[in-house]
Amino acid sequence: MRGGHSLQVLYVYLPMDDKYVMKAKFKTTCSECRAEISVGAEIIKTSSGKWVHKHCAPESADLP
Repeated sequence: MRGGHSLQVLYVYLPMDDKYVMKAKFKTTCSECRAEISVGAEIIKTSSGKWVHKHCAPESADLP
């Protein structure tokens, strides 16, 4: 592509029972602590379908 930019996205999934930790693709807000989730931060979707920091997830005590 002439003069264009190419963006490669790498997803890293870490199993956590039936949930997965992944790297954030976009800047957003954690629904638990209300702090910013920056691109590349480790996030997880809660059982209610909201994205939170890995350490804010209710199940985070079991995460490495």
